[in-house]
Amino acid sequence: MVNWKEKFLFIGLFFIAYYIFYVYPNFYPLFPPRQMVTLKIDQSLPFLPWTFVIYVSCYFLIAIVIILLKTPLEIYSFTRRAFGVLIACGLFFLLYPTVYPRPEYSIVENGYLKLILHFIATVDKPGNCFPSLHVAMTAVSVWSMHSVNSFLFKIFIFWGAAICLSTLTTKQHYFVDILGGILIAGLVGFLEWKWFKQKARLKLALEKMNMQPQVHSIH
Repeated sequence: MVNWKEKFLFIGLFFIAYYIFYVYPNFYPLFPPRQMVTLKIDQSLPFLPWTFVIYVSCYFLIAIVIILLKTPLEIYSFTRRAFGVLIACGLFFLLYPTVYPRPEYSIVENGYLKLILHFIATVDKPGNCFPSLHVAMTAVSVWSMHSVNSFLFKIFIFWGAAICLSTLTTKQHYFVDILGGILIAGLVGFLEWKWFKQKARLKLALEKMNMQPQVHSIH
């Protein structure tokens, strides 16, 4: 079983890496951020302020996943994937910064939504669009649930899909950002399986073969 000390260590190290690969290039980009081409889907979807509630629920989803992961295999796999997508997306943020012009938040009348929007506008600049780290981390977290509970995994799929859609209706991302985030998560997941899980299963299979009693024929 994984104790909470290891989980808190992961959280602490992740926040440090998050500052390096996300916060710093967002506030202090190395190159001038550029806008990307908007597709028809970007233009057709309206700005829906209430979907910011879904958008920020990503952080609760990730927290729940961290709590529910129990075995060393589960938590270490999630850790590798989380750091993998953060670093991969962060390289884009550092070397190819993009920006999405945000809509006017002052049109929102609901007090709670205004508070959320003010918080986002304060702590998160409109950069670091491609690929969407929001989507990549959501995808990694949702996939991590498949080994925990099949019923919860199905619920998290719908929750994750709603979060991905909310990145468009909150006008935080372009549609291509979503595709980029999913691609990064899929690539990192494949490499993590190839380099770690597959080798671990092969090693376990070889150990089982070596443990089997040898039968010698008598002539």
